[in-house]
Amino acid sequence: KIGIKTNMFFKRNSIDPSILLHKLIDEGSEAEAIEMIKENGKNVNVNYEFNNLVPIFKTINRQMYGLFELIVNTEGFDCSTSDECGESLLQSLMYTFRTASSNDQKAQLTRLIEIILNSSNFDFNVQNINLDTALSVAAESPELCWVVEKLIADPNVNVNVINDVMRGALGNAIVNNNIEAIKLL
Repeated sequence: KIGIKTNMFFKRNSIDPSILLHKLIDEGSEAEAIEMIKENGKNVNVNYEFNNLVPIFKTINRQMYGLFELIVNTEGFDCSTSDECGESLLQSLMYTFRTASSNDQKAQLTRLIEIILNSSNFDFNVQNINLDTALSVAAESPELCWVVEKLIADPNVNVNVINDVMRGALGNAIVNNNIEAIKLL
């Protein structure tokens, strides 16, 4: 209220910006984290793993969607970063979307998925631990046909990537009886 900021007391400029990013997320200081990334540019490794956590997954847990968007669109962001189950970021969000219990949670996840789908920084052919791509995962569920539609519109998306059980996106759609995805593919 009186205009005193944390940075007046702590010498944060002496902390490695990649570690400071984690600290700011943990503190809930989204605006400060965004400012720090913008000021430090390439000196911030947005993929830096600290205590077995990467910043992008921490932003989701803390609902820091502005910071999420900045990190996803930062040059050098590693879209193959995986969660504890071996799922890439986009695949993890889609699995969570399918099991979301409320419309509010689905709306938040839709927003995050759309940020990724609109990012020129993202390689949608990244495979998860089961060799599935984002398209293969999206093709499994009728709820995610909007993702299938966006992915197949991208000329860089390979619709023929085969997973560990020798199925591609179309095979996953067939096995899961996802008629709309079959039509799209």
